[in-house]
Amino acid sequence: MPPVDAVRPAAVKAGSPLEECLKLLGRALQYFHTYPANSPMCVEAVTTCHSALGRVSGNERLVFVVEPRELRAGELKFGAGTVIEHELASRLHGARVSTIEIDRAASIRDLARFCEDVHAPRGDEGTPTLAETLVEHGVDRIVLTMAHRPEVLHIGCPPDARTRLLAQERDRRENASLADGPSIHLYPPDTGWIRTDPGVELGSVSLPDLAILVDDPTTLATMLLRLADDGPEGAAVTPATALERKFSDVTKLFSVLEPRLARVMFAKLAGAVLSLDTNRRQSLLQKTVLPGLLDGEPDGAVLQDFPDVDLADALSLLLDVETAAPELLATALNRLELTAERRETMATLLEERVRTRLGAGSAGQGGESALDQRIRQLIRVSAGECKSFEDFCAYDLSIDEATAEAIARVSPAIHETDLLGARLECAFHLVRLEPSPVLVERLLRPALQILLELERAGRLDEVTSSLTRLARLVEELRGPRPDVADAISAALETYFDSARIGRLLAMYEAGEAQRAAAVAIIAAVGTGLATPLFERLKTAERQALERSLTQLLCDQAAILAPGLVKHVGDGSVLATAVLVRVLGFAGAGYEEVISSQLAHPDDAVVREALRALARIGTDAAASVVGAVVREGVARIQGPAEEALWHFPLEQAHGQLLALLGHHAFVMANPKTVVRLIDRAGRSREHGLEAVLAELVPLRFRVWNPALRRVGARAHALLQHS
Repeated sequence: MPPVDAVRPAAVKAGSPLEECLKLLGRALQYFHTYPANSPMCVEAVTTCHSALGRVSGNERLVFVVEPRELRAGELKFGAGTVIEHELASRLHGARVSTIEIDRAASIRDLARFCEDVHAPRGDEGTPTLAETLVEHGVDRIVLTMAHRPEVLHIGCPPDARTRLLAQERDRRENASLADGPSIHLYPPDTGWIRTDPGVELGSVSLPDLAILVDDPTTLATMLLRLADDGPEGAAVTPATALERKFSDVTKLFSVLEPRLARVMFAKLAGAVLSLDTNRRQSLLQKTVLPGLLDGEPDGAVLQDFPDVDLADALSLLLDVETAAPELLATALNRLELTAERRETMATLLEERVRTRLGAGSAGQGGESALDQRIRQLIRVSAGECKSFEDFCAYDLSIDEATAEAIARVSPAIHETDLLGARLECAFHLVRLEPSPVLVERLLRPALQILLELERAGRLDEVTSSLTRLARLVEELRGPRPDVADAISAALETYFDSARIGRLLAMYEAGEAQRAAAVAIIAAVGTGLATPLFERLKTAERQALERSLTQLLCDQAAILAPGLVKHVGDGSVLATAVLVRVLGFAGAGYEEVISSQLAHPDDAVVREALRALARIGTDAAASVVGAVVREGVARIQGPAEEALWHFPLEQAHGQLLALLGHHAFVMANPKTVVRLIDRAGRSREHGLEAVLAELVPLRFRVWNPALRRVGARAHALLQHS
């Protein structure tokens, strides 16, 4: 059924722009069949078709049903006897396309790709269909729906006895379905068709019907594999492979048949399994049959029809499973529900195989060996004692005095256990081992709730130690599992909400013991506290900023600065100024971030950045301040000049030499140069003799009083040196 907004019969007429567009598309297909795809003829044909598609009015999508000689949209048919039939409809029908949907927004590339793929050679079964090829090439505005091609299964002419049996089984299932409800499809309906003699009237055939008609488990498995379309790629599927892959489906079909008929079919299936080669048979038994027997599935029912020797060999395969124990033999033997006589025979055969596999020794003179006794405990159980081996334990339980004392200590030990600490310890161990960041996040949620309970109980030392462990885990896992480390960091940031940051600040303002505890928490969490503190910084009032929060950030700048760098410039002017000050207290390494704020429009931030650079006091910081004095705008040259004198003597002297020796700077800023000379003259050993000597000739420039004062100051300073 076409979509709601598809082309409706009333929307199109013969000879309309829509029919013209289809003709042009067929013409383009003809050109692509004759000429190379990049030829001017093909390019022009696709371009013309695209223009015609844009002239089609109506809905956004055009949907057509593909018929052998034409395209149909509702009741209107297009193309019989025209290029639409020969180049479009016939080719799409040959490619098994049932409908074609063209979006009016299709591009020239979509149309060109469609024409190329239609003419591309189609391979045998298993190769991509035309619709799949278009999807692979990124064409999503031309959508093809492929015609359904069911599997055809050859049944031939079944005997009359089998037909009567089929009718009886259908009547039984119909009566049972009225009481049990609707049936469930093992495969989608209409997946396959059957081919029979024309004189046989079977009607619709279900999978249980197919099991009766085929009457051969291997052939039935091959048909099921074809219906499922999940056979191995490459060579043709052999009957043995089909039986191995579809064994469970075959047993499900047999299990729904009438019990006596099912027993007959399972007997045939047992023969098919035994006819497999040794490796295939053992693989099928270990992977499907024996697990199905232990789980009570129909897969294990086939073992009931094995001969005694083959059944013993099959059950003894349980001893080869790495996680299995000999006790499974008892459970498996009980699941088979054998007669007492056959059970006794099987017990004898299994004893021999268990003794061989476990390396049994010969019996001593006094009687049976310990292994013989153990084997009899595993295999031989009187029928009257118990009907289920599940009631037996694999191990004996002996309670002596030491065991009784250990059991008695369990209850007090449970009460003495610190449940919060034990749960927290378990969570931390799981976080260390878990590779998935999603699961780590889930594990940390209850762990953080435990930290909250410890905090409420006043156990701050344990809270600090736990936070320290989490912070160390972040550093430990940063290399091998960075995604897990990020999850732990995010959990720490979530833990320190606004209220908890407030309590941390209150601890920092309190006495020495409280402050020491707050410092320990900061040192433990490290950069994980940077973002919560910054969020608090953005919302705090100025009075709070000038007190505890700013003091804490500056005091712990070395720890917090690596996490605060990313927030510089994100908050308010006041928050940015505080962050710049904190980076100054952090020391070297943040010169570039601080210098980026020298262009901030607010003077308070600029002054704070200059003071931070002076506090760092490195050559790089001094070079930045010197460049601001030399080339900066007038509003920040004065603060930069003042900041220059707060650098260590070596850095300040180097920048002073550079400034006074820069001819363009001296000529453009004589007043600033005079102040620099006067400030340098306060020290007797200023070391500026060489640069001052170059400035002395300026005292003769009487036409420029400002430069004359520069020369005069330089001359006077040299005279006093």
